[in-house]
Amino acid sequence: MENVKVTVEVKDDCVRVLDVEVPAEQVNEEVEKLFEETSRMAEVPGFRPGRVPRRVLQKRFGKLIREQAIDSAVAQSYEEALKSEGLSAIADPDIQDTKFEENEPLTYRAVIETTPRVVELGDYKELALERRAPEVTDRDVEEVLENTRESHAVYVPRDAKPAADGDLLVIDYDGTMEGEPFEGSKGEGVTLVLGQRGFFQEFNEALRGLIPESKTDVNVTFPQDYDRKDLAGKDVVFHVAVKEVKERVLPALDDEFAKDAGGCDTLAEFRDRIRGQLEDTQKNRADGELKWQALMAIVDSSSFELPKTAIERVAEELFMNKVRQFYAAGIPEEDITGREEELRNECANDAALELKIACVEQEIAKREGLIVTDEEIEQEKTDLKETGLKVETVDEYFDVPDLRERYRIRMLRRKALDLVIEAARIKDVTTSGVEESGAGASSEVNDEEAQTAQ
Repeated sequence: MENVKVTVEVKDDCVRVLDVEVPAEQVNEEVEKLFEETSRMAEVPGFRPGRVPRRVLQKRFGKLIREQAIDSAVAQSYEEALKSEGLSAIADPDIQDTKFEENEPLTYRAVIETTPRVVELGDYKELALERRAPEVTDRDVEEVLENTRESHAVYVPRDAKPAADGDLLVIDYDGTMEGEPFEGSKGEGVTLVLGQRGFFQEFNEALRGLIPESKTDVNVTFPQDYDRKDLAGKDVVFHVAVKEVKERVLPALDDEFAKDAGGCDTLAEFRDRIRGQLEDTQKNRADGELKWQALMAIVDSSSFELPKTAIERVAEELFMNKVRQFYAAGIPEEDITGREEELRNECANDAALELKIACVEQEIAKREGLIVTDEEIEQEKTDLKETGLKVETVDEYFDVPDLRERYRIRMLRRKALDLVIEAARIKDVTTSGVEESGAGASSEVNDEEAQTAQ
């Protein structure tokens, strides 16, 4: 649509008022086009399709056609107005004061909320950053070795030795309440580790020191807030028979253990592998922190226009995700609702920061002319499949245009951040703050540690 006149008034950081004027002849052209389409399709008694006189069409459909023509002209001119003014709206416009008289221009007002944008981008080239150098101690390695031994422990029969904390017991039990059995009162071949939480403390006290084939009675008082109302606060007697007692035995710290637990020929080789894995973990964490440091430096030195609508939408998504996580963790609903205002405020702050980071990364990509090619997306798909994700799941995701575009933007943002890190002046430091070495480009790191959710 040509010759559309637009004036823009800034109402707020993200609110713009567009006064739009469309030449009358363009609206009239739209009216004529709709009359022609209606003439071809309209079924009017007494007339063949395409042969209905204009006056009949005018009488029957004139008002509707005029309204449709105005709506069409508004829609087309609105898109043209956004394009000509370099604006992008976050939602549908609020169209006001639409006027169209014969031989007069169509005029209307469109109130819009613009998408988040960077008003002024801070410096992002040659940032001075610090990155923690990996510091893996012998103690760190031995701690991993000991945890690995713990995970490879086995239980062996304890013979006639009395049961002690840490031993695994196999028991049968039969419970009664006021002399009568109750639902769930009987168990056979049940295992428990003495001293660990899970069974009632009374069991630990009563079974400690027993040997296989021993029998004892365990008196238990169920808590008042016990899940089963029929047992809450009630006294129960469990008749327990100890079938087996097994003690936990750790494997020897030798070459054989290194082969079984780590696939290494020697214990020394296993230690070296553990040290390397710990160093890699520390490097990944340090590189993630480095990216976050860079993002915060750019965000803090930039200015933004963030529409309330965008912040509210992202904040609501973050809040619902947090609530789902709390429910999954077993946090009571009353504890969640009691903190709702606090959580919503946290999510609003996090949402604003997410939007700022997205704006910064996309603005850098725009200024640097970065793009993501179809070939790069296909390679990303291949990489994702190699991580163990189902091939069908990955293909189905990227076959959805909106999701494919969302992932393309994510890759573009990653490129922008990588460019920032590659250009940065990086100093590797130890936890004591002593400089280890000067650094240039950063290695590839976990994108999720440095970027917010898309």
